[in-house]
Amino acid sequence: ITAINPDWGMIQVDVVSADGDILSQQVFLKKGVTILNSATGKAVDASKLTVGMNILAAGTESGGIFETNSVMILAN
Repeated sequence: ITAINPDWGMIQVDVVSADGDILSQQVFLKKGVTILNSATGKAVDASKLTVGMNILAAGTESGGIFETNSVMILAN
């Protein structure tokens, strides 16, 4: 995670493309998003997301924005 905008439910992440390039991607956290902390195995609130975390987000792209309903916080 490189940036967080809690007012809009958006986070910005760096992702590695299939070519190995690093791209910046905005991710919209859908209402009711499930966020799982892989270290504890417990669900957490979106307020627990912080810049510098490594995450795995599952969702779909809509109108050029990636929308996720499931996030896993990965151990660093």
